[in-house]
Amino acid sequence: MEQNQEVYPRYADYIGNQKFYFVLLIGGIVFPLIGILQSFTATNGDGMTFFAIGGFFWLLELGYWPRLLYLLWRFVINESRRNGLVPSIETPARAVGYCFVPFYNLYWIFQALGKYPIDLNRIAVRKGINRAMSEKLGKTASVLAIVSIIPFIGILAAFANLYVISRFIIEAVDVSKAIGAKSLLTVRDLFYTTVPLLPIVAYLLMSGLEETFVYSRSISEVRQLGGEVAGQSLRIEGTVVPGSVNKSGTSLRCTFALADSFGESIEIRFDGMLPDTFKEGMPAMAEGKYHAGDYFEATNVLTKCPSKYEPAPEEGEAASSSATY
Repeated sequence: MEQNQEVYPRYADYIGNQKFYFVLLIGGIVFPLIGILQSFTATNGDGMTFFAIGGFFWLLELGYWPRLLYLLWRFVINESRRNGLVPSIETPARAVGYCFVPFYNLYWIFQALGKYPIDLNRIAVRKGINRAMSEKLGKTASVLAIVSIIPFIGILAAFANLYVISRFIIEAVDVSKAIGAKSLLTVRDLFYTTVPLLPIVAYLLMSGLEETFVYSRSISEVRQLGGEVAGQSLRIEGTVVPGSVNKSGTSLRCTFALADSFGESIEIRFDGMLPDTFKEGMPAMAEGKYHAGDYFEATNVLTKCPSKYEPAPEEGEAASSSATY
């Protein structure tokens, strides 16, 4: 069968940027280590900020590694066809894409990583270049990648594979450049790098929107729905039940009950300064979340004032999460 001689004309000779990969890799290692040190040494921090930054670098690295492998294979496939050789894998998309097919990838990873050094060295020999990539690197990286899914020992295998993959990239780029490849980082590379971040960004946006939108519910509705609305940001209105207000003498923590026109009531727990117009038997509104323990944890309490809004606390007074409406 005649071999497809198609090449990739635009950026056909570029193989990504190994320096960018190693910056992401080092960031993913160094920042969590700083976080661990801070957790043991700092008196007012647990290092979570550094862990978060390290996780960000890890996600970027996980996004760029498949892209880098794709570019390395594209160059090898292109050069093989230019030099009358038949590449082990027909397309770079297949080389990388099959690595994400469950179960089949246990076999395919040996093709994507194991065959690459062989094809690259064949090109170097054909062009008379005295450079060679170690063919053991691809096989070793494949074995360690599979072992890394095994509990406990997989952690050690994963860390060992960081070194092997690093050597794989260094030697692959070194031989490729000797053949004629160019190192370049494009906007498209950056786009593919950020792909693993998209689900997390979407989740954070949705979580933020959920926190922003406060749904108005009657006390009767909250009682009826129960657990279905537990944890949601809600706004409820009612009348402060006489005799239900219970304030702590040493803190701003207080509890009271709101009742609607149907006679349904609910306990409100609030940690903050109540408005001056807050009185028993008067209308009030609470914003917060309903808990399955049959109480409402308020973050904001408002009271109705027929003619004006309650003025803000004077400077020096504790800021209140309450107002009139």
